[in-house]
Amino acid sequence: MRQSIHRALSLIVVTGIAAALSGCASGGGPIRAASPTTAMIFGHLDLPEEVRGRIQWIHVYNLGEVYVPPFKTPVRARFFPNGDFFAEGVKPGKYYVHHTVADMEAFYFYPADMSEAKEEILGRVIEVRAGEVVYLGNHRVHQWKRGLSSKLSPKIGNIRLMSSTPGAGPEPLPNFMNHSSWMTAGSGTFSLERTLVSKDEKRILRHVLQEVPGSGWDEKIESRLVAAR
Repeated sequence: MRQSIHRALSLIVVTGIAAALSGCASGGGPIRAASPTTAMIFGHLDLPEEVRGRIQWIHVYNLGEVYVPPFKTPVRARFFPNGDFFAEGVKPGKYYVHHTVADMEAFYFYPADMSEAKEEILGRVIEVRAGEVVYLGNHRVHQWKRGLSSKLSPKIGNIRLMSSTPGAGPEPLPNFMNHSSWMTAGSGTFSLERTLVSKDEKRILRHVLQEVPGSGWDEKIESRLVAAR
């Protein structure tokens, strides 16, 4: 019995390692087939070395939508270990990357001051029309300064010492663009650079293409790659 359990655990570990090494996209279940009424969005996150490769989720918002989980939730993108991400079957709208969580550090892609946040968000919104495959850009997070809340939540190896496990609370540790505020005391800060470079776009598309064979999105991606030459 003990040997059977040991073999089963070994199989789980080996399978997990193989999946990680294969670079498959995480999350979202089966790929949804392309339709004339929906679109695909994609992009890349370049995170600080301390949390690179440890993405837990990426949320993309449709401008003007009000999300009230669990009744209405934002787009939760599929992502690769290297930071490439995509989401298929989204409705037409105006999209932007709202935040990502990596190693329980939440990076909100706007300043803590809401008056500044509006201008920042509007500058990154990309219009997405039905049937399109749309690039949201490469988002580089740099000059990251961990907040007090992060420093008070140390790690032993890869284990974060928090009051409870991820998913059961507490909330991920907050980090905002440029500077913090009195309302977000203890949060970290970082700088964000968003670029839209054709070479990056094509590389990501080729990566996503491997995940969507036979879905109809592969044909749309191939057409976009041809048009981008």
